Amino acid sequence: MTAPLPHTLGPPVVCAPLAVERRALDGDALAGVRLVRTGMGRRAAGTARALAVDGPRPVLVAGVAGALAPHLEPRDVVVADEVRDGP
Repeated sequence: MTAPLPHTLGPPVVCAPLAVERRALDGDALAGVRLVRTGMGRRAAGTARALAVDGPRPVLVAGVAGALAPHLEPRDVVVADEVRDGP
């Protein structure tokens, strides 16, 4: 059984693991969106937990995925269809 979705969500958050990714996102187009440099790996888990304290909200991760697949081009959008935890 899944939990019902809340009627209201908090403001969106965009997480950027690297400082260069975070700087690339600065701009007027993201007014009203919280930008967070999360870091990478298990260290980022604390940041993710802190984001959940204020309640549910849309969370996006922006980053460099150049090594993900050879056919990716700059400005391509990659959407996950599942989320996994490491070993």
